[in-house]
Amino acid sequence: MAPASLKILADISLAAAFLCAIIILLDIRVGGWRQKMKVMELVWPLNALYWGPVALWAYYRIGRQKAERSADRPAFPPSQPERGSNGHNPAASNDQEQPQGRPTWQSVGLSASHCGAGCALGDIIADWSVFAAGFTVLGNRLGGYFTLDFALAWLFGIAFQYFAIVPMKKLPPGKGIIESVKADTLSIASFQIGMYGWMAITHYLLFRPPLAPNSGVYWFMMQIAMILGFFTAWPVNIWLLRRGVKEAMSRPQGPFLWVSLALDPELTYTPPWQLLAPPIPFVGGRDPDAY
Repeated sequence: MAPASLKILADISLAAAFLCAIIILLDIRVGGWRQKMKVMELVWPLNALYWGPVALWAYYRIGRQKAERSADRPAFPPSQPERGSNGHNPAASNDQEQPQGRPTWQSVGLSASHCGAGCALGDIIADWSVFAAGFTVLGNRLGGYFTLDFALAWLFGIAFQYFAIVPMKKLPPGKGIIESVKADTLSIASFQIGMYGWMAITHYLLFRPPLAPNSGVYWFMMQIAMILGFFTAWPVNIWLLRRGVKEAMSRPQGPFLWVSLALDPELTYTPPWQLLAPPIPFVGGRDPDAY
């Protein structure tokens, strides 16, 4: 049985994650900050379900810079060009070619976020399905979770990758599927290693009887597992970007600096003090330089 204090912590973490996901969705759909790469409109809130406030911060530091304000919701007077938090026109800067060479830590984070979104969506559907149906593998309920988790995470991850690289590389559908499978299969597998490891620890060592999906603590443990999976997928995504299997989507600016530098000190990065600037306001059209 989980202690009462852990249940309270789980409720707080889950509530914060859902709130962050809703804020991102509202900013995109109601605030009109539509992503140039449309699949990111799903990827950002799905990653918020386990990263919580970290994903919200990353969205305003990265996602907003890569967004286009809807025409019916102008953020600034026509005479004043819209600017990002760094004072530059985001529409113009996003069209520039990506620098060649080592991947930036923002690129690695965005690359891993596709499989993270697929794993998050797959885990929610798979775990509730296994719990409701009583599905097991060789009589083991955890084996049932892991089997269906991987199948759905792989399918969703490939789908997110497909809708990212096909518009970016202008590929035909068949070629797009092949490239998506090549780009994300290893990334998803490495993500699942970290996630499975932690869930196995909680199942066999930490809780007796094992937690079930109808418990808030179970999903809190899943949040931790997903974050660990993100870290185990990080070096794989660095390798995939270097080999050109995955396409880098961004220049250096964003979160996870300490993780990136620990894994690869030569990654391009933005000085930390530049990341402490106030984020762009949540939903609204005021000039960010006024903050």
